Amino acid sequence: MTGISRQAMGLTMAALMLLATPWAAHATTFDEYVEHLRGDNDVLRSLARQWIPREGVRAVPPLLPLITHENPAVSWAVVNVIQDIANDVSAPGREAERAEVAALLLEALAGAPDQEHQFTLLRVLPIVAPEGADLSPIATLLYQENTRERARLALQEINTSESRAALRGALPTADATFACALMDALDKTGDAEARPLLREKLAGGTDPEKTAAALALAQSADPALAAHYLDLCETIDINHRADMEDAALRLAKALATAGGRWEASMALYRGLLARSENPIARGGALAGLGRYGDETAFDTIMAAWAADETGMLDAPAMAAIESLQDPGVADQLAAAFDAQPAPVQERLLGIMGRKRDPRYVPVFERAAAIAPAIRLDALQQSRLAEAVPLMEAIANAGDGALKAQAVHAIGAMAASFRDAGDRGGAGRAYLAIYRIAEDEAARAEALEGIKGYPVPEAYDTLKAALGEQGLMDLPTPILAGMARVLAEAGRSEESGAMRGALLARASDTATVQQLIQLGPVEGTHEDLARALGFIQHWRIAGAFPQKDAPTDGAPVLQDGAVDLSATWTQDGQTIAWEKKRGAGAMAIVDLTYFGRDNVRIFGYAVIQVADAQDAVLRLGTDDGVRAWVNGEQVHENIVDRGTALDNDLVPVKLKAGENTILLEILQNAGGTNFCARLTRPDGLPLGFEEK
Repeated sequence: MTGISRQAMGLTMAALMLLATPWAAHATTFDEYVEHLRGDNDVLRSLARQWIPREGVRAVPPLLPLITHENPAVSWAVVNVIQDIANDVSAPGREAERAEVAALLLEALAGAPDQEHQFTLLRVLPIVAPEGADLSPIATLLYQENTRERARLALQEINTSESRAALRGALPTADATFACALMDALDKTGDAEARPLLREKLAGGTDPEKTAAALALAQSADPALAAHYLDLCETIDINHRADMEDAALRLAKALATAGGRWEASMALYRGLLARSENPIARGGALAGLGRYGDETAFDTIMAAWAADETGMLDAPAMAAIESLQDPGVADQLAAAFDAQPAPVQERLLGIMGRKRDPRYVPVFERAAAIAPAIRLDALQQSRLAEAVPLMEAIANAGDGALKAQAVHAIGAMAASFRDAGDRGGAGRAYLAIYRIAEDEAARAEALEGIKGYPVPEAYDTLKAALGEQGLMDLPTPILAGMARVLAEAGRSEESGAMRGALLARASDTATVQQLIQLGPVEGTHEDLARALGFIQHWRIAGAFPQKDAPTDGAPVLQDGAVDLSATWTQDGQTIAWEKKRGAGAMAIVDLTYFGRDNVRIFGYAVIQVADAQDAVLRLGTDDGVRAWVNGEQVHENIVDRGTALDNDLVPVKLKAGENTILLEILQNAGGTNFCARLTRPDGLPLGFEEK
């Protein structure tokens, strides 16, 4: 351990020990705090440095004489304490204390014995000087050569009406050098009241003063200044011309954003572009025309670009064209493309790609003279679905390296389409990759993309790649997606074949749900419901109360049989069996029309099968349900739920010929409905007739 580190550790430990002891044991009065601050003990000074700011305004007067103490450690600590107090009293709600501290500091500045004292106070005053404070002690320093710059910076930072007035007051008598500095401060403080003085300097000052005045006046957005600015850009001393041109650009921007002065702004940008020989200023004018201009700026930008022989306007001209947002620019750019030299066309293609506007697609189509790699890059940037066939054509006309580049570019587009939720765009991009890729790994990856994002155009590609059977063996979600897009494209035969393949594997709820969502390719939803094993024809009886109800199916089920001619009286109303047909591809029977809660409603169906067999009765009910097959109870689920496909799976035995199915729907509250279908034990729909 070095001596320095041991000393530092000693100070740290001493400080911790003092902090752990009540402060009163070391300093019981404010005067003792101050003595510790000015003393030789670094630990006590550090502690005093932390505690004295808590005294607030009363701590300032005794500290001011110590600002330039002969011991730098003391003066540094004192200045920091005063700054802490100034920051504290500048918080909202402490305006009176802030004004008091500012007054003390300003009074000290007026009587400061030396320049070092003055500069220290000028560093602290901007923190605390409020609106309304008498800043004459600072203003006085503006007229002394050794202090004027520090005073100017302090007044600029304070930026109150009094500080701006002080800056204005010093301007008429200041020499040219300091006048420029004062005008810069008036510009940074946004002092509108200084504009008459600035105009005087603009008209009759030295060249540096004219430039400084022009920069400060630019924010006034006065269109009357534009012509004078342009003249000065040509006549002012060459050493100040760049700053004057900057002032002209500032004025043009202020005019463009001020409202109602757009024409003056455009005229100033055009004038600067035409009259300046400075490529930086001309580039700035082009940027302004692009940022704030409309379609009328297009020809100006293109003409300036064409006339430039140095190449220095290439980047600003391109950026300007790309910045133009007027809808008419797309047509102008497309019309101007063919007349441009090849290097310009190459750059314009990139701009068109980044704009991502379908109106540029015809330009991409006729840009065959441009290098294929450049066209591919521009098309990739466009992120347009219409660009994919053009990229595929470019690849097919090129060598293996170009095809590899196209595969990469189209792959990036496929990812972009996918991320944007454009499934069709992604599928077509993957299809293009599959057709042009020479690498088997790329083709295999593209094939997976086609499967995941099917499009009608991919049907033939998949069929050729996988074969008829392989196509039909694709996973259910892919088959369903392909069936959907083929149907949307009007290719009902192919869509129907895929739906048939799905139906042949409809042994699980998910596949059935996919088919229901697709709907029928031919026929009606009732035909699809029949194919999926839904019972569609029911007789309904209800509603009966749930409370204290029997659980054996009574009153409709007696001795295992249902009498369809029977009637019942409930709450003065006659209940009889009525026919009801399920609706849609799930053959849902709506019972909401009963309009009663806490009731039970019966549904009865008769189906016929050729042979005795095991089967599964799949129920969806809102809410609970009991079920009987051929008079024997096979299921009970007392639950509060909504109807969903295959809520309950109930194994049953069917006999050859007629079989009866009775459901008791236990309705709690709200809407109520049910559906039921029959499947084989393996889950495939069961064929049956309804009576």
